[in-house]
Amino acid sequence: MRKIIPYLILLMILSTQFLIPAKKDQKLSSRHKKWLGRDVLHIITKVEKSTFMQLETDEQRDMFILAFWKNRDPNHNTLVNEYKEEHYKRLKYAINRFGRGTPTPGWKTERGRIYITLGRPSSILRYEHDTELRPVVIWYYQGLAKYGLPNAFNVVFFKPYNSGDFELYSPIQHGPGSLLLHYKGDKSDTKQTFNELAKIDPDVAKVSLNLIEGESLNFSKPTMASDILIQKKVVEAPTKKINTAYASKLLKYKEHIDMEYSANYIQNSSKINVIRQENGVFFVHYLIEPKKLSLEKHDDKLFSTLEVIGSAINEKKQVVYSFTKKVPVTVDVKNLASISNKLFSFQDLFPIIKGKYDINILIRNAVSKEFTSMEKRIVIPDGQSPVILNPILSYNIKNINKDILKPFMINNRQLILSPKNDFTPDDKLHIYFQVLGLSGKEHNGSKISVTLKNDKGIIKNKEIEVVEFPVNLNIFESFDLKGLKPSYYEVQVELITAEKIIAKKTVPFVIPLSKKIKRAWGISLSNIKNDPYLFNTLGNQYVNAENYKKGYEVLRSAYYKNSWNPVIAYDYCRLLLMIGQHRKNISIGTKFLKSNQRYKFYQVLGLSLMALEDYEKAIEYFRKILDYSGTNIDVLNSIGESYKRLGKNKEALVAWERSLQIMPQQKELPGKIESLKKGGSGENKK
Repeated sequence: MRKIIPYLILLMILSTQFLIPAKKDQKLSSRHKKWLGRDVLHIITKVEKSTFMQLETDEQRDMFILAFWKNRDPNHNTLVNEYKEEHYKRLKYAINRFGRGTPTPGWKTERGRIYITLGRPSSILRYEHDTELRPVVIWYYQGLAKYGLPNAFNVVFFKPYNSGDFELYSPIQHGPGSLLLHYKGDKSDTKQTFNELAKIDPDVAKVSLNLIEGESLNFSKPTMASDILIQKKVVEAPTKKINTAYASKLLKYKEHIDMEYSANYIQNSSKINVIRQENGVFFVHYLIEPKKLSLEKHDDKLFSTLEVIGSAINEKKQVVYSFTKKVPVTVDVKNLASISNKLFSFQDLFPIIKGKYDINILIRNAVSKEFTSMEKRIVIPDGQSPVILNPILSYNIKNINKDILKPFMINNRQLILSPKNDFTPDDKLHIYFQVLGLSGKEHNGSKISVTLKNDKGIIKNKEIEVVEFPVNLNIFESFDLKGLKPSYYEVQVELITAEKIIAKKTVPFVIPLSKKIKRAWGISLSNIKNDPYLFNTLGNQYVNAENYKKGYEVLRSAYYKNSWNPVIAYDYCRLLLMIGQHRKNISIGTKFLKSNQRYKFYQVLGLSLMALEDYEKAIEYFRKILDYSGTNIDVLNSIGESYKRLGKNKEALVAWERSLQIMPQQKELPGKIESLKKGGSGENKK
């Protein structure tokens, strides 16, 4: 094959949906610095802070802030965010109250930090003018056990030098002696200093050794639990119940989530499996069950539109496959009762070439502006060694028309499953898995063991002689769950050859205490089994993975089987352009100049004509694109380059200056324009 044209590869990469954004070292605006460094300093989690620092624009940061507060809103049904209001009241109080008489802003002081973190104490004891004690303040808290704190405890502040701001008292670090003003003895003698402190005030003496109410005192040394309380548990209290999943999702999908969606991340359960079809093509089957699905009522219908955006990114960080779908959801109001207590399940599948991938699926609800997502890592085996594909556990099986392919469907049977792998004792456990890559020798001497077990041992077991099956094994087995008690279990599948285990997979499942399991309703998309676009899709995946030889083979085959199809022909022509087969590209592409896809062909044909130095004809095609679509930066630049090659510098300048006017950030174009104006060739000199 001929040498690949680098700038055309770049054009193709830019057309993909899931680009990996470059890291930008942008400084925070003053208001964002203030928000991060003051407003939420004591309540933001490490994950949230890290996410915020990785955002690239003020719009993204504003979107994050909106989501940050909504994630903490205790009642989404009201217009007021009670948590946010309470937090800013605490912040204002700390600023006004605890910064007096000290250069440290009130929100930065120890008392300010604790007040912002825990709120107003239940009671306060002050010892600020005792002649025998250093200034001491004791804050008493109760009823905060839900944040991982003791039900009742004290926080002590003191002034170690009798002046300045109050510091947080630590029983271990400071000890009772640090609270005594005129004590002349050994302050490191905990028992003696405690006794002296008890003579002055028993309450102060008590908290000097132990901050937690109800715990016994050790008069010889303070308790470690008190220091863990103030150094760790109090610090973590504001983040104890915060689910930070929304933050990582916003960062990952920031290019696809706007302000309306930002605060509305919905948790979900999901499952993904790889299944090899009879024709040798691997499909990724997945399902996502969000915790809720919001629908809008219109007349006697409930409806929404789901926007599904997906990608498969390989180990080289190449976007091998990406897709966008709009899926309508419609429910008759009369059927609402039958689904109101059920979860919604979205199921789909797509073909994939061999390799290791990060699969990212984003689902946006266009009506409610909510979003959910799934991120999974998968491996498509190369078939060079025996492998068991991850077993699928289902509670039901549905017969399907053989002419279509649906998610989790094998032959004409679709597996009905739960992403949580939860079953009742009344269910039948159906197990499906594939064994791939067995050689003839391994095949004839192998057996498969399917075992149902729990932590106490094997419950049921079946052994299957491999000789009974073809080389690529599709295996179905079922177990009756009657009599099994609520507990955690697992299915273990082993491939055994010559008494040695050469492949093994284990899948957990659960029988919960409640016999009432929420089963899902939903949407299960389908493919036509002999879809003409199937191998076209696979060919494009090879191209995106820069395996041009294999991509050429597959796209060429797809084209000659569907030579009438402009979509398949265009993808083949685009590859021909990339690998330098310009005459073949022109021969095929010109057949579609009367189709409704002709404007796509004009560009690939124009670029091939440029490569063949037929600049006049190339310009003719490029101008047809502009007549159809208006402005196109790439086309304007190609027109300018073609005119320059023809020696028509004036026309080249018009095209390039127009392009630069539309997109000023083009780095190389100003130099080319300047060179052309000076009578040069328009080439940038390095």
